[in-house]
Amino acid sequence: NETLGHFSDWLRLPVSYLQDINHLGRRKTIYQGQKLMVDFKRVSREEFLSKRLNYHLEILNRFLERKELVNYLEYQIDAGESVWEIARNRYQVPLEIIQYFNINTDINRLYPGDVLRIPIFQTNKSLEETL
Repeated sequence: NETLGHFSDWLRLPVSYLQDINHLGRRKTIYQGQKLMVDFKRVSREEFLSKRLNYHLEILNRFLERKELVNYLEYQIDAGESVWEIARNRYQVPLEIIQYFNINTDINRLYPGDVLRIPIFQTNKSLEETL
């Protein structure tokens, strides 16, 4: 869910500068697993990482505040599948949660036959009843 705009905000640098140092031209799209050069001349590495972590924690908190973990399953990767497709299209779970449940797996380098733990959530009915 990160964009060059996020990196720009977290680093307090213009998007155009990040495009230039990463040779992206005017293309703003970045891809999961893509390596980017960043510049810590305006913020410390710690401040950048804190802002980045807080961004992802907000995503997780928004997702989890209305969900209840009920189980998990073992999912075997098929040829041509990506973890993003599995997370978003098949199970409607944020990629960060898949990553959390597979902490010892490099989810950017999956091969057919690899197994992922997929958490299964249900909507928290007690919360919905109060809305």
